[in-house]
Amino acid sequence: MAGFGDRICAGMHNVCRCVLMLLCCAFCSLPFAAAAEDEEDWLGGLLDDLYNTPDSRSEGVRYFNEKKYHEALQEFQKALDEEVRLCGKNTAAAAEIIAEIAMVKDAMADYKGALHDFLRALKIQEKVLADDDFQKVYTCNSIGLMYKKLGDFQAALNYYSKALKMCIGIKGETSSECAAIFINIGDVYTAAGKYDSALEDYRAALEIYRKLASGQDPDTAGCLSKIAVAYSLQKDHDTAVKYFAAAINSFNELKIENSDTVLLYLGYGQATLGAGDVDRAEQLLRQALKKSVKILGNDHEITAMCRDSLRVIIKRK
Repeated sequence: MAGFGDRICAGMHNVCRCVLMLLCCAFCSLPFAAAAEDEEDWLGGLLDDLYNTPDSRSEGVRYFNEKKYHEALQEFQKALDEEVRLCGKNTAAAAEIIAEIAMVKDAMADYKGALHDFLRALKIQEKVLADDDFQKVYTCNSIGLMYKKLGDFQAALNYYSKALKMCIGIKGETSSECAAIFINIGDVYTAAGKYDSALEDYRAALEIYRKLASGQDPDTAGCLSKIAVAYSLQKDHDTAVKYFAAAINSFNELKIENSDTVLLYLGYGQATLGAGDVDRAEQLLRQALKKSVKILGNDHEITAMCRDSLRVIIKRK
């Protein structure tokens, strides 16, 4: 989805437009004999309204970034109440705030609540936004993610497909946004155990990323790792090993080391073991353990997974 900052800017524009319209209409209807101080009080109240909504949203963003989700919900609800009071409930800004509320609920693992709000946001967006407004792509993509988290894979695929169709219509077939949606669709198929379909979408994403990138880039590396995992789950260990090696090579060239790269080494080691190369698998799993301890610490669950996998190999030898 679009960043909070983009949403706040768009919301500010919509609120300003609504308040300016109110100012013009009210000014035309004021009696000429109205006292100056009354006009100042009235205008001051409208200016307070103008600044309250962006401030509430800014506070909501701040609380969200600090992972104070209950406080974030309160601030975003204040912002929504103000937007509805000033401009009505069917505005682009109202839809954006509702989507932000949904994002907070998603972070709180309230996926049903998040889904409800994303659907509310989309309903408004379909009324007020142009056909080529990308906000609807973001919202459909988010709805797909919520359905995936709730285990409704068919509904997830429906909304991801809707997002992809809009994305292609707006940005063309070779945009990074379309590639990301292809990956999301692949993730649904992977979760459903339909690995052939997943691989088809991952390859579509990989083709786009390779067209867009002049060299190694994180998106291409991440896509290679998705393909490696799908082949590994399909028990095609030899092919999985090739893609794990390509993904790790990409991350190494980019000098990226994090929990994802640790898991990549772990998967690489397990696929290599499945392919029958026990010595190489042990070497890779030792690398995974060393990296996990360095990056995540001795007590992290991923570090424990690396140790357990290494023990399996040692026992087999």
